[in-house]
Amino acid sequence: GLLEKQQIDLKKGSILFLTTFYDFKGRDNIVSVSHERLAKEVKKGDKIYLDDGNICLIVKNLYFSSNQKELIEKMFTNFGQEISNFDLIETEIVNSYSLKPRKGVNVPGKYLSLETLSQKDIDDIKFGLDKGIDFIAASFIQTADDIKKIRNVIANHCPSNDSEILIFSKIECQLGIKNFKEILEESDGIMVARGDLGIEIPFEKVPIYQKQIISECKKANKPVIVATQMLESMQINPKPTRAEVSDIFNAVLDGTDAVMLSGESANGKYPVESVQTQIKI
Repeated sequence: GLLEKQQIDLKKGSILFLTTFYDFKGRDNIVSVSHERLAKEVKKGDKIYLDDGNICLIVKNLYFSSNQKELIEKMFTNFGQEISNFDLIETEIVNSYSLKPRKGVNVPGKYLSLETLSQKDIDDIKFGLDKGIDFIAASFIQTADDIKKIRNVIANHCPSNDSEILIFSKIECQLGIKNFKEILEESDGIMVARGDLGIEIPFEKVPIYQKQIISECKKANKPVIVATQMLESMQINPKPTRAEVSDIFNAVLDGTDAVMLSGESANGKYPVESVQTQIKI
């Protein structure tokens, strides 16, 4: 979720609380998560990863608003009432790292009852449609039905041009891999979202699935995008690593239609140079 400042410096061994009150602005020892049932779907000892796996947390305790509301209020005297109607997860920080706002959350090996489309997602889609977007990149697609739900939102909001809006399904979890053929059939295009995918499945399998997905998309004559950490080092350095150059080259050689930057151009120090480097490769 959002933070009160630009980033929070997390220290190994310290405690970080996760509140399911998503509108709460995070501070030094507490941040918010969007999945309101997360506390009910994890247990003590589970690992929670933030920011593409850069931060690892271990669940130490769980506090539920249904029977521990007063305790939650006492734990945070300055803003306890604000968060006491929502569940709370106490975690221990495994590694030091700087956390920035709106970073992803992963719990590998757990099935989380995430809604394909939250009300915020629906509102965001409608906002984008009103602004004339050309396509939607849909996160954590698990089945073909997930895409159909998005198409229904588009059709109901702008029936005159619903067929013109393309849906690119982001493959970033085990179920997305398992149901890939039906997802591909229903999608207009595919994105290999390697950040979350590399947390949800063993990271050494990501290159295998990347090649398989590109191959299947070519057979189906549908566009495919390879994304995440294409030029990760260029967030702070003006030149790429040789491994990053090879990564982009091999994705193109395999037949990807596009390679996408994310953090490099969104908040890195060298956004223009990152784009120029990718074009050269």
